[in-house]
Amino acid sequence: MNNGERVIITGVPPETDSQIHDRLTAGGFPPSLADLTFDDLTVDDNNRERIQRARAFADNPSGGLFICGEFGTGKTWLAAAIGNAVARHRKRVLFESFSGITDKLIDAQKYGTYSTEWELYASKADLLIIDDIGKEKPTEWKLQTLFKLIDVRGTAELSTVFTSNYTLAKLCERISPDNDDGITSGAIKDRLKCFVPLILNGGSRRGK
Repeated sequence: MNNGERVIITGVPPETDSQIHDRLTAGGFPPSLADLTFDDLTVDDNNRERIQRARAFADNPSGGLFICGEFGTGKTWLAAAIGNAVARHRKRVLFESFSGITDKLIDAQKYGTYSTEWELYASKADLLIIDDIGKEKPTEWKLQTLFKLIDVRGTAELSTVFTSNYTLAKLCERISPDNDDGITSGAIKDRLKCFVPLILNGGSRRGK
């Protein structure tokens, strides 16, 4: 009995900025990017429409984004701002380069923890940010791993963001080993066509 007193049930209190920072760095974010929000981005005529589209994605993550552009155009910063916004909804966000993912999977094979490491990227992250894809040396195993990762996350309706210096067409050429028959890279390209493309331009923003 509560003697007629009104019982107010409150929800889970919001996370502090410090808690979000710690959660993002634990998920692979460099500390310098873990606090980055859309309010920190420099907006001009070259990127205004792209940032608006990125905000819309962060508000309701669905499918994926493919952010590409020249060096220094703000691809990683934009991806980090998306990750920060999504994390504020208590979603699990991971940030890693593709070479970083494959290195960890190779190590996991040695120590018998491959399935655990694979599930972390394939199914445990609500949003997976793969930064600077295309810089890694292409191998058949990496190509197959990338296809499997995109395919599994797409089937599970989990969102993924890629950043790259390469356009989609150039990326598929870059990541394909010399002996590739084009089938796996073609399947990757076909699935990435479903991603929202965000092409950043306007020259390098570093030092501005």
